[in-house]
Amino acid sequence: MLPLVILLVIVLTALVLFIGGWLPVDVVGLMVLAALALTGLVSPEEAMAGFSSPAVITVWAMFILSAGLTRTGVAYRIGQPLQHFARGGEAVLVIALMTAASILSALINTTTVAAILMPATMDLARRSGRPPARLLMPMA
Repeated sequence: MLPLVILLVIVLTALVLFIGGWLPVDVVGLMVLAALALTGLVSPEEAMAGFSSPAVITVWAMFILSAGLTRTGVAYRIGQPLQHFARGGEAVLVIALMTAASILSALINTTTVAAILMPATMDLARRSGRPPARLLMPMA
């Protein structure tokens, strides 16, 4: 019964922190992992096992690649050829993004395509004054 109570306290605390927004979501997630390991509900090995998952490593690599593309200006250069489609309206721009993503997906891994096109699409949305979500969803 005690492990269940401890788990409920951890989950409720995490919910309050998520909803309150006082801490970043990633910090709360790491705090939950630490609390589960420190209370003995999971072993430290089990708590850290997810970090060796290929999916987690892929997402980390994608964020690093996206940040690098943005900081070096490559994202801007990738988005420049697509910029003239922005003048043709949102539908034309979405079709251009989908076409670019499709062509790249035929050549390289789709996760890599997302990592390459995401910063370019965000920059393109900012420059054209459109909400990023309206361009990112079709690009995915």
